[in-house]
Amino acid sequence: MTKHPPSNPETQLTLAAADLVRLLDTGPMGYFASAADGTIERINTTLLEWLGYQRQDVVGIRTFQELLSAGGRIYYDTHFLPLLQLQNEVREIALEIVRSNGTRLPALINATLRPDADTGAPMVEAMIFDASRRREYEQQLLVERQNAERSESRLQLLYNVVSGLAAASTVDDAVDVITERGVQTADGSTCTVWLLEPGKASVRRAGHSRPDEGLSERLIFDGGGPALDELRAGRTVLITDRSSFEATYPLLYQWLGETGRESAVIAPLMVQGRLFGALAYGLDRPHQFTDTELLSVRSLATQAEQALNRAGLSEADQRSRARLESLFRFTTQLSGSVTLDDVIDVMTTSGRELLGADGVRVALLDDTGTMVRYAGGSGTGSELKSTIPIESGAIGCEVIRTGQIIVTVDREDLASKYPASPILAESGFGRVITAPLRRNSRNLGAWVLAFADEGPPDEDDLKVIRLFAVQASQAANRAASHQSEVVAREQSDLRRSISEALNRSATTAEIGQALTTHGRSAFGAESIAVFTVDQDDDASLQLIAQAGLAESTISGASVAAFSMPAASAAIESLMPVFADGHDGVASSLGPPFDSGRWVSAAVLPLVHAGEALGLAVVLFERDESLDSATRVALSGMAAEASIGLGRARQYELEHRVAITLQRSMLQSAIPHTPGWRMSVRYTPGSDHLLVGGDLFDITAVDDGRVFVVVGDVVGHGLQAAASMGQLRSAAKSLALVSSTPQQVLEGLDLFARLTPGVMHASVCCIVLEEDGSGRYACAGHPYPVLVAPDGTTVMLDQGRSPLLGLSSGETRPQAEFSIDEASTVVIYTDGLVERRHTSIEVGFDRLQEALAATDFSSSEPHATNLVRAIWSEHPPGDDIVVVCITRASEPNAHPSETTVVEPEQS
Repeated sequence: MTKHPPSNPETQLTLAAADLVRLLDTGPMGYFASAADGTIERINTTLLEWLGYQRQDVVGIRTFQELLSAGGRIYYDTHFLPLLQLQNEVREIALEIVRSNGTRLPALINATLRPDADTGAPMVEAMIFDASRRREYEQQLLVERQNAERSESRLQLLYNVVSGLAAASTVDDAVDVITERGVQTADGSTCTVWLLEPGKASVRRAGHSRPDEGLSERLIFDGGGPALDELRAGRTVLITDRSSFEATYPLLYQWLGETGRESAVIAPLMVQGRLFGALAYGLDRPHQFTDTELLSVRSLATQAEQALNRAGLSEADQRSRARLESLFRFTTQLSGSVTLDDVIDVMTTSGRELLGADGVRVALLDDTGTMVRYAGGSGTGSELKSTIPIESGAIGCEVIRTGQIIVTVDREDLASKYPASPILAESGFGRVITAPLRRNSRNLGAWVLAFADEGPPDEDDLKVIRLFAVQASQAANRAASHQSEVVAREQSDLRRSISEALNRSATTAEIGQALTTHGRSAFGAESIAVFTVDQDDDASLQLIAQAGLAESTISGASVAAFSMPAASAAIESLMPVFADGHDGVASSLGPPFDSGRWVSAAVLPLVHAGEALGLAVVLFERDESLDSATRVALSGMAAEASIGLGRARQYELEHRVAITLQRSMLQSAIPHTPGWRMSVRYTPGSDHLLVGGDLFDITAVDDGRVFVVVGDVVGHGLQAAASMGQLRSAAKSLALVSSTPQQVLEGLDLFARLTPGVMHASVCCIVLEEDGSGRYACAGHPYPVLVAPDGTTVMLDQGRSPLLGLSSGETRPQAEFSIDEASTVVIYTDGLVERRHTSIEVGFDRLQEALAATDFSSSEPHATNLVRAIWSEHPPGDDIVVVCITRASEPNAHPSETTVVEPEQS
């Protein structure tokens, strides 16, 4: 082996340095170095080749921000640069760089901020890596993930069906699970379960995923057919295009045509080798079922077979025990029935299960003994709610008169003997058995049971009916003895509800609503009216709530409340006033309460801290309504209402003060600006505040200039609102003493450093001259947009600098533009274009589409329309300010009407 002498160390160092230079210039990564303002001072050949630029077109001419997409520029200003200044480095920042041909290069950027070795000035050095292949790889991973998710979804679907079938205890439950959950097995399909009818050449529809579609309840196949043969053999019937299977499956061809289906797959449902039904999927278009879909259908059919067979056996066993269980349940429920309504509910619900009746009705004799009222029912005749004379020829009336059980064997028998029976208006019944209900020694009513079967009943059935009629009668007798206790308990509960409602009430209106709604029920009053003393005129009362009063009484009470003798007496003495009898009510209340309708009344002063705040008038139409206990309870209700009313007045006062203070923070009017038409929309992101962290201010200077400032303070809620107010005041002051946007921003920058809540705010300032020329400067703020009369939009993306408080002391840049007649400049905050889970590029595109579709020559509220157009789907999640300024065709013309629109939430 030939040995080479060691090379000179200086030569090795020179070669290594050359390799590093070559690697930095043409290696597989981009490189650039820029000054603090972003101007590119060095760039390697690799990055130039990626972007398609010549070195002389970039170095010393362009800033790195200018090579980025619109969204990337915003991100660079608001995130990349502040992080770089704070940390001196950033790692793996994803941005899109725009090539010379307009296409975009996805890139990952590592950058450092360090002083230049020669000048000591801040310099940004960055390495850029092509992320195009990475994005393709991510997309491939996404496709594979979607495939895996679809497979997992099908497994999850089958699991949901299996878990639902495991919990199904009846055939109907199992069918519901199959049709509701299994329909997703084949996309866009319908799912139907058909069951063979024993002894018949037909199947009935047990369930369908679209129950309102009008599908036939029954399909008849007298001559069988090839499809039925296939199913009986345990094979699946597959129809991919109905037109191609007319000869093969003629009956299926006809049925699919009637239901609008063009393709179907039908799987047999078997038990011990015998066909008992089918599971059918149909689509309204031809469809080639995939192996996965067919496997899913067959798997579902197997699970359906097992579940339906299991449920059928369970139902058969349950029916054998149902009568005994119903007997026990009926007796148990009756023993726990306290009221007559409870007894009737048990008779109408459990009676059908126990006796197998298709319809149950309960008829009761009224207190006069002359009328029979149908108090409850279930099934046949249950819609009937009427009262008939005891002497009418109805079967229930006859049983009540005689106290004997009566049986009619069919409809004709009932019509001939008892033609006035209301149940004759119903259909679907045959035999009717009616048993008497007795309370002590007198008849209470009748229990009418209608059956679909005809003919005489079994003697055992009659014995059972007699037994339970006796038990129901005894339960009704017990219910009567407990009725007074129930009424007392209900009154106690209702009066407790007044206290709860008053405690929940926060406003005067809610106090009045609680008194009228709950008080009327608690005391059985026919009418209640609530008045409050006018806070501006303590000699007048205002009607704030009422229940049960006629319109004429309401209108009269609203103006004559203080003229009521009882009202004046109650307010002067701070004590309740009670009136009994028609004459007593009329003399105490006077017009319009002297109609003779009310028998007694209570006038209750509402007193707080020794002052009458209002009164409540409670009116009754019954004698003895105002016993001593009721008067004490009414006085207690008035005392609780008084406390609540005092609390409500204090709350309303504080609320009015808060609203007034918040409104003072908004600019209430747009200044007169000849030659300009303006539209402003202000929308806070909170449902509870009128102001948020966004601000706007428009100042017209005597020399004809117009200053417009739009900004966004960091944060939300009251703290952001307070900071917004400070920043807006500072902007107004600076606009009055400054000549340029640059001066305004530099003044605000100093203000932000001295005011913590304003630090890192974004601001856009525009100055407009009478001749249409303008200047603007943006501190980390979204681009203003210039809109031409033809809808063409231009983003004003110059004059940009960091957020307030982040500048390093250098002069903030500004830029110039010109606005032609009928053109519009739109300034906004980021809440207009930013939304969660959506790229800001989408927000910019949506904004430009909305601007292009807006006719700014009209007098419509353009700013409001823009917010509604962009946020039409759901409310915005952040504060929004939009200012639209249109140059009028006539410079001296007055602008059209402009308003600051307050938030719709308020």
